[in-house]
Parts: sequence; structure tokens; C-alpha cells
Amino acid sequence: MEGWPLTGHELGNFTVFSDGILERIHQVLTNAYQHHVQPCFPDLLPLIRQATLKRTYRGNPIRLRLNATSGWPERHVWQSFGFACQDSADSRIISPAEWHPDWLPIPDSFQSDIFSDCFNETEVRLSGEIPIDPFIGDLTGYDNYVCPGQKEAVLSALFMPHGSTLIVNLPTGAGKTLVAQAPILMNGLNKGLSIFVVPTTALAIDQARRMKELLERKIARSKIPPLAWHGQLSDHDRELIKNNIKQGQQGIVFASPEAVTGALAPSIYSAAKSGLLRYLIVDEAHLISQWGDGFRPAFQSLAGLRRGLLDNSNGENFRTILMSATFSPDSIETLDNLFGPAENVQMVSAVHLRPEPRYWAATVDDEDTKRERILDTLKHAPRPFILYVTERKDAYDWERVLKAEQGYERVATFTGDTTNRDREEIIDDWAKNRIDGIVATSAFGVGIDKSDVRSVVHATVPESLDRFYQEVGRGGRDGNASLSITVFSPRDVRIAKKMAEGVRHSNENAFSRWLTMFKKSRLEGDHRILDLRLTPPHLPQQTELNESWNMRTLILMARTGLIELTSSPPEAIERWDEEDDTAFEERINSRWDDYYAEIPVRTLDPQHLMEDHFHERIAAEKDRNAKATRASLDTLLNALLGEREMGEALASAYESYKPGREIIVSRICRGCPAHGRTVPVEELIYQMPIEHGITRIIERKSDYWVRDIGGDTATLFIYYQPGLKGLSAELEQALGSLIALYGVSEVAAPKALWDRDNRLRDLYRREKLLVRRDLEAEQDPNSTLPLPRATLLLPWDQKPIPDSLDHLDRPINAIFLPEDIKAAYDHKKLVDVSTNCMSINRFLEKATR
Repeated sequence: MEGWPLTGHELGNFTVFSDGILERIHQVLTNAYQHHVQPCFPDLLPLIRQATLKRTYRGNPIRLRLNATSGWPERHVWQSFGFACQDSADSRIISPAEWHPDWLPIPDSFQSDIFSDCFNETEVRLSGEIPIDPFIGDLTGYDNYVCPGQKEAVLSALFMPHGSTLIVNLPTGAGKTLVAQAPILMNGLNKGLSIFVVPTTALAIDQARRMKELLERKIARSKIPPLAWHGQLSDHDRELIKNNIKQGQQGIVFASPEAVTGALAPSIYSAAKSGLLRYLIVDEAHLISQWGDGFRPAFQSLAGLRRGLLDNSNGENFRTILMSATFSPDSIETLDNLFGPAENVQMVSAVHLRPEPRYWAATVDDEDTKRERILDTLKHAPRPFILYVTERKDAYDWERVLKAEQGYERVATFTGDTTNRDREEIIDDWAKNRIDGIVATSAFGVGIDKSDVRSVVHATVPESLDRFYQEVGRGGRDGNASLSITVFSPRDVRIAKKMAEGVRHSNENAFSRWLTMFKKSRLEGDHRILDLRLTPPHLPQQTELNESWNMRTLILMARTGLIELTSSPPEAIERWDEEDDTAFEERINSRWDDYYAEIPVRTLDPQHLMEDHFHERIAAEKDRNAKATRASLDTLLNALLGEREMGEALASAYESYKPGREIIVSRICRGCPAHGRTVPVEELIYQMPIEHGITRIIERKSDYWVRDIGGDTATLFIYYQPGLKGLSAELEQALGSLIALYGVSEVAAPKALWDRDNRLRDLYRREKLLVRRDLEAEQDPNSTLPLPRATLLLPWDQKPIPDSLDHLDRPINAIFLPEDIKAAYDHKKLVDVSTNCMSINRFLEKATR
């Protein structure tokens, strides 16, 4: 089959493609040429159709002429993959045909292929970019923040009080990672430690790679240590990371919750005792409140570790940041309880629904029909695609169908059983376009960031609207259109309902476990040290599963307020006299086994040993969880059946109007079963959410302000000569004094002045932290962080200043304005009627004396 049907010369020596689909086609053909075989047509034909339809939808229709005897597929094969064929004696002309499946409830008015905007890569996401703060721009090389919410989250992380907790609630693609990166980029690797908890090894490695790329702008490559802790690390790198953490040389480490609460815990405690711990950051923190099959005890144990670290920290207490794109009101309440007290928890929230997906759904009566329709979909769906199922068995069944029966080769399977090594290989192939499709359970999702996924197909009903939205969110991360298709049967609904109910854990079992652990606990101060290895009387022997259930019991109790989880530092183990190496090592290993199996708690409810009271509290919490999960599944089913608009359904899952925990969701739906049609881009209406900063920050007002200006004065008008168009030497000096001497951390000025005057942008070099505000873009200055502020009304005519600036509630509110500016009343000049007004020269005298 040498040279089928192209020669090596025709294939060319391409290494870089601007179009991922062409790269995939080239890979398929090159593989066939190198192995002297026909290409895998089930992989190749959908890619050819996608490439030709992309040209067609962009006004350049294309038809391909093939030699009828060159080994290409038969006519019916082309047609089954969505092509029209026109034959002559010695050739066949093929062209892509639009797909209109009669089994989808498509309205007659819908004339295009259901994937048309995906093939065309239609851009549907609004740009929310705003100019970056100069000090962040210089550190990262970025020109803009992704959106206003990203700016407020980054600044909130830098200004939040020590020992407090910040919840960062931003949509996918809003750049939450910069929240963790900014403190490291500002301070380097030698000024404190950030622990960044991620749910997967793949994400730890990817985040470390991105962090390293940014650090290399300011630190020599050879001086950057390994930044990710994972199973494939060498013993040397493991010891290096542990020692760096203890000595304050690590800066940041990305690790799973299991590693942070396990192997890394002793080193982290050592850093905390030395006053080196700065941040504990948890990515995908909604998993902390997850129950049922998605439960991971180590995630919930992070709350206890945090309390233990706070109790044993020296110096300034570290800050805690909890980040996710899908916080529900219920999960926020759980985090308040676990990472509080609630008065020390603040939130930055700027949520909009994803505009990229268009939702289609169809019900079937049996599994055979579902299989036919899923296979039909995958023949026509743009690549890359993800096929989601719920049960692992179903994933392997689909792998067999697609590979052994249908002949696909560029497809991989990813479940909870997939080994770490296989996961890394699959993710690497996925990132490098060597795989066109993934068959997956929910294990494939969190932390898997590929921007150009066009199709997300569900051959199942997820057990919650949240899981469905998370999985659909794998598509269209580049801001271009994606499609969600769900085909489900009565069996899928039964499985979803069973999963939504969760694993049954009776109140009696929970109380028995608690009683067993409590009776054999030891009291240390105000803590009880419990042994997770203990087995309640009704169970015959201790197992790892038993430890997990004991941990579930304690976490459930913590959620109800019966107890508070905490943690304790490991004890130093000294070698005994005449103890040989083997005996010492065995004693160390035994002590670590005990340490990881024991957990300290504080009892909060004096009635925790009263069985009826215990049952009442636990039952109330479990009923609350059960009600929320049932409601979530019902909402999802209503949306899939067209009884409720998907955008409205999703917003209902994430919105909250609780005072202090408001989550306002900017709604959008590009099309769903309730809509019937796809909403054209020009008709899409949604707003980028307005940023809202936190209200409690580190005190920034200087004592010098009280000495020079007065303790009761917050707003000060500083006037300059009329007619000034740009930054004068006096203005630059006055701003410098406000920043370096009085603690001003925010400067507001017209955008044009920021853009044209480097002296203004470079003011941050006097005091690192300096926030840029563009006057024209400010919706409400009081909605952002209450930082000491200087406002430059330059240039400015004689009109009065806006009330929002005059009455701004800030520790310092210095406003530079022209001497002839009008007061808001009496047609007089402001400088003639205001008591808190001085010339710029007078201000400089005070500041420089």
C-alpha cells in the first residue's frame, strides 16, 4: 500500500499548523503512509467533513475529486459520514452535506446543520478585557485582565486581612489562577509559602508549568525548584520540595488534598511554625461540599488542617482562598461553616453563564436506540469531542463499540480506574491533537483545560445540574460555539436518581461510629484526638473503607455544628540511645501511621453524646443535602425535556440573595430544548458582571496623614492651576507623596492619561501595590476595595465633580482638580466654599516638611 493514496512528497514535512483540524488530518494520513496501510476512515472522514464545512460556512465551498480506484471508501460509507457523492466513470466528487437528524426535536425553521456554528467556529463570548494594573502587567507581561472580576479577585487576595478566608467565584475562563500567581510573582520564592491545592495530578503539573513560565521572566531557570508534588517525582525531588518548604525557599507548591493533608503536612507545619506560610489556596473548592460518590475525605479534611495550622502559626496568620466557577448557595454555606467563622469569610463574585454551548436533547425508549443515535451523532460531530457516561462499565462498553466495532482509533477512555501514568499520556495526547475523542466518566473534567472542544455528548443523565454544567463546560473554552447533545433512556434516569440519593449512611451507624471514636479518644487541651482506625461494634474488622466512613461521619458532624475539625503538628521524634537504624526507622514509620490515622476535633455541642439529639441534627443535615440534590436533578430533567429554559435553570442553581453572600448570575442561553432555535450571535444579550470587591482589608492609612492633614479628614481637594492638560512635575511629586508617605494604594484617572503618560503608570515602583482605575469605566467606586485613593481630574473643565467621588467612603480620598472648578451649588468655585481644600504647593509643603 506504498504511497496510498498520497506520496510522502504530497504529505509534506509540516510541523506547525494554524488549524487544528488540518493537523489532525495530516496525522492520520502520515500514520497511514508510514505504516503502509489505508488510513482509518472512521477517524479521517469526520475530519475532512469538518474542514470542508468550515470553508463552506465561510463562503468558500469546496468539493473534492477522488480517483474511484485509489482505495477510498465506497459511496455508502461517505454518505453515512455526511457527504454527498457524485460519480463519473473514473472519479467521485464528494461534498459535505448538512446533517438534520429526524430523531432530534428540531423545528422546521432550523435550516442549517445543527453543528453549523461549531464548524464555522463562531465567536460568541463577549470580551470583558480591561487594562491591567501596571505592577501586575510588568510581572506577567499581560496587557489586560480577562474581566473586571479577575481584577477584583487578584486585588482582594493581595489586600485581604491576615487569617481570613476569601471565596473567589468566577466563571470558567476568567483567569482565577492569577489570584494565586500574583503574590509569588511579587515576592519571589524566598518570601513565604503558598500551598495550592488542586484536585488532579494533571492539573498540578499544568499549573506548575504555567507558574514556572511566569517566574522565568524574573528568576534564572536553574533556580526554580520543582513546583508540583505528584506520584512520579523522584525521591530526590520529594526531599528537595520538603526541605525547601521548611526553609522558606519553595515559594509555592501545587499538590492534591491527599498530599497536603498527608505526606506534605509535617513540612507545612514546620513552615507555619517558622512564620513562612502565606496562603492556603484551594482550586475547584466546590468539591469540599460534594457528597455521594464524588466525596473525597481529604478535600473536607483541608478545613481541619487549616485550623491546626492557624493554631500553630507564628507571625502574621496565613490567608485562605477558595476558588471555583460553580459555587452553589449550599456550597457557600458549607464553606462558611468549615472555613469560618463566617464574619472572617468574604467573597468576590462576578458570574455569567457560558454563552458557548447550544443544548439539544432527545429521549429514547431503550439502550439499542440510544446506541444508534449516539453513533449517528459521532459520525457527524466536529472534533474534538467528549462522550460522557456515568458508570465505568458503560465507558468500557463504549470503548469496545467505538474501537472494535466501529473502527475508530483516535479515541481514548478516561475513568476513575485510569492509572496516573495513563492519565498523563491521555491528557498529553489530547493536548497535542493526537486524540479526537474521549469516552469519559465525571473523572475527566476538573483541571482538563483544552480550549477547542466543539462537541460534548452525554449518553447519560448526570445526577445533578452542576455535574452536567461542569461537563458541558469542557466545550468552547476558546469563546467559540460548542454543542451539547444529550440522549438518554429510562435506565439513565434511574441511575441518576439513585446517585442523587447517595450512599446510605444511617443515623444509627453514624452515632455508633462517633461513640466508638469518642470513648477511646484522648483529651489534649481543648481537643479530642480521635482514631479513624477504630471499628464500631457492628462491624467485624477494620478496613480502609471503614476509615473513610469514620471520616464521613466526622465531616457530617462538622457540617451540622456538632464538632469542629482541626489538626495538630507532628511531634519531633528523637533517636534513643543505642537504637540502631532499623529500629529507629520502624519507630518513625509507626509514628507516622498513627499521625495520619488520628484527627483532633473540638466538640461544640454539649449534647453530642445524646443519641436522639445526635440523630435529629444529622437527619436535618442529610435531609437538606437530599433535598438539594433531588431538586438539582429535577431541574436538569426539566431543562432537557424543554420544560424550562436552560439558562434560567442554571441561574437558579447558582444564584443567591443571602445578605453578604449575594451571587448574581448574568444569564444567557444560546439555544436549548425550551428555546427550540439557536439564538443568532447578533441577538445574544448578556452583560459582563460588574466587579464587587471585598469590604474588609488590611489597614492602609498612614499615621502621617493624621499628623499632616488631620485625623477627621478623609476627603481632601488639592487644586492645581487651570488649563493643565498633562501630568506636571508638582502633580507627579504630590502623587508620589500620597503613595509613599500616606499609604495611597489606588489612583483613578482618565484612561487617555494612563495610556499616554508612563510617569503615571510607573508610580507603582514607589510602593509595589498600586491599583489603576479608569474614571470612564467606573460604575460605582464604592463597589470596589476601600483602599486609600487619589483621583486625578485631569484634564477637567469647570463642571462640578460627581457626587460619587465627592462622597467616596475611603480612609483617604484625595482629589486633584483645577482651581476654577465649580461647586455643586451657588455658582461659586469649590475652593471658595470647601473647608477641606488646599493648593498643590501647600500640600507639598506639608508632605515634605
